[in-house]
Amino acid sequence: MRVDLLVTLQVLLVATCCVCSLSRGRALVRGSYHPLNIVTLVHAALSAPAVIMQWIWGLPNYAVFVHLRAVNDSPATWVTYYLFSSAVCVLFALCARRYDCERLREDDRSHYRGSFRTSAWSRVLMWLALLAPVVCGLFTPDWHIWTDYAALLDMQPHVQYATFVNTLYAMTYVAVLGACGLILAATTRLSQALPIAVFTCAAIWLNGKRNIVMLVLVLVVFSLRIRGVVSRRNTYVLFGCVLAAFVGYSQWYQLQYRPILSSFDTFYETARMDYTRDADIRMALFAELEPTATSPVLEYRGQSFLFDVLVFIPRAIWEDKPKPYYHYMTAVAVDGPRINRSWGIETGFLSEAVANLGLPGLLLGPLFVIGIAL
Repeated sequence: MRVDLLVTLQVLLVATCCVCSLSRGRALVRGSYHPLNIVTLVHAALSAPAVIMQWIWGLPNYAVFVHLRAVNDSPATWVTYYLFSSAVCVLFALCARRYDCERLREDDRSHYRGSFRTSAWSRVLMWLALLAPVVCGLFTPDWHIWTDYAALLDMQPHVQYATFVNTLYAMTYVAVLGACGLILAATTRLSQALPIAVFTCAAIWLNGKRNIVMLVLVLVVFSLRIRGVVSRRNTYVLFGCVLAAFVGYSQWYQLQYRPILSSFDTFYETARMDYTRDADIRMALFAELEPTATSPVLEYRGQSFLFDVLVFIPRAIWEDKPKPYYHYMTAVAVDGPRINRSWGIETGFLSEAVANLGLPGLLLGPLFVIGIAL
C-alpha cells in the first residue's frame, strides 16, 4: 500500500471533519438544536484527533492493546476506515442541514419553555430520575461507594454485584437527563438550582467515570443555551472552559486511578483508545476484512445487540445472557480471554454495528443513528 494514498485519505478525513463540524457547530450555536448536529460534531471530534495525533507522535507502540499491532498492518482496514469515517461525517452533516430551518429563534424560546409548564407529571418524573441513583445507592452492598470516588469500578468485576452495578450506572445517566430536563423546564426556579446541582454531582460521584463528567458539562451548557440563559458568545466561552476543565480533570484522573499510565508511551496509547474511536472501528473491520484475523469480535452475530435489547433481564434468570459490547472488544484489544474486568475500552455504535451485522453494518449502522435522531 502506497504511503501517499494513506496520507491523502488522512487529509480527506481531517478536512471533512473540520468542514462538517464548523458547519454544524455554527448551526447549533445559531439555534438549530437538531440531534444530528450534535451527532455530526461528536463523530468529527472522535475521528479527526486520531489522525492529528498520528501526524504528531506517530502510531502508539500498543504494549497494552497488542491486537492493534496486527490491525495496523492491514492496508485494507486502513483504507476502509478512512473512507467510511469520512462518508459517515458527510452523511450526518447533510441530513442535519435539512433541518436548519427548524431553529428556535429568540421569539420562539418562550413557547419552548412553556412546553413543560402544563405538565406536572413531567416535572415529577424528572425529579424522580434525578434522585434515582441516590435512592439506588442506599441499597449498596458496599458503602465505600459513598466515601471513595470511583469505588463502583472496584465492584464491577465481581459477578455477585453485577446487577447492582449495572443498575446504578444506568441510573446515573438517567439522572443527568433529568437534571437537564429540569433546567429546561420553565417552572424551575433559581432556588431549585442548588438541589439540582447537588444530586447531579452525586450521580457523577457514584458513577466514577470520566465520560459522565463530559456529558454533564456539555449537556448543561446546551440546556442553558436553549433556555436562553446564556448568549451565543458566552456559549463559545463556556465550551472553551468546559474543554479546559475536562482536560485538567482527566489528567488528575489518570494520575490518581491509573498510575501505571504515567509513561508517555502508555499514556498516549490509552489516550488514543479513550478519546478517539478509530481503534474499535478498525478492529471490527479487521475481523471482517482479513482472513488472518484470529477470531471475530463476538461469539455470534447480534450478540451484543441482544444484550442491548434484553438488558433488563437479570443474569440470575438468564445465566448465559450476553455481555455489553465493550466486554468483547476489550478482550480482543488485549488479545486475552473474555473475562470480567474492572475496566474496558471505550466503544461506539458504528463499531458495534459492524461486529454484529458484518460489512452491511457499514451502511445500516449510520442509517440507524440517523433514524433515531430524526
